[in-house]
Amino acid sequence: MSDMEEGSKVCHICGEDKKLSCYGKNKRKKDGLDYRCKPCVAKYVKNLRKGILMNNPRLHGMKPKPRRKVKKKTKKERGVPRKKDNLVTRRRKSTAARSRWRAHRICEEKNNLFPSRVYAKYIPTPKYETVEYDFLQYHNLIFRWAKKYSGLETRALEMLLYINPMPAFSRKQFYMYHRSLGMYSQINFKLFLDNGWIRVFRNKTAQERELFIASRKCRAFISKMHRISCGESDINTQPLEKKVETKSQGYFLDAIKKMNQKNKELRDARL
Repeated sequence: MSDMEEGSKVCHICGEDKKLSCYGKNKRKKDGLDYRCKPCVAKYVKNLRKGILMNNPRLHGMKPKPRRKVKKKTKKERGVPRKKDNLVTRRRKSTAARSRWRAHRICEEKNNLFPSRVYAKYIPTPKYETVEYDFLQYHNLIFRWAKKYSGLETRALEMLLYINPMPAFSRKQFYMYHRSLGMYSQINFKLFLDNGWIRVFRNKTAQERELFIASRKCRAFISKMHRISCGESDINTQPLEKKVETKSQGYFLDAIKKMNQKNKELRDARL
């Protein structure tokens, strides 16, 4: 007798004591044998196949059972209430039908099948309202033009915009706003004074401190920037047309022309 036939083991399914040769191999178990005997495993596999075939008969070439056709009940049989007579329900066309109808109409228009019909040009109405204030729309263009015209930086121009409406200001007031712009060098005040953007209004005495005001040059330049922003004046494009060398300069010039045209239309509308 072989080693497999020397001992015996109880099956966990049928409960019978059988020889070891009646069990399959299973490496996960301590003894290396399955807990089910071979007849029980065969019976389990047979029932499993039977259940699979019942659910999916096409897997093994079997003809499925014909499904029973269930006739849908009408609205009257289901008890759905009828709609009122005054409510006329229209059936909506499908997407394919609408696309075919559009293609048919376009073909008729191209072939001029209806020459007597005049098609009006469709002008869509805007879904937005016009704003009341738009003088900051071209502020970037105006600042760029002002930098070229005056030779100042953006922060220096903002500083001139701050001091222009002030009747008089001291050094302390100047440096207070000067620091808020991120400018900490005290040389800028001297440059403004030397270049004629500001001038001395009152000299320093024992009892009074020194005061300064914006010069005529500064007030004329800032007022021109305000007039351009409000549409009352235009930017002269003749000196800019002579210096167009790159694409960005050309785009800048086109944008200024567009702004001038808009300002002209606004002035004509006010009249």
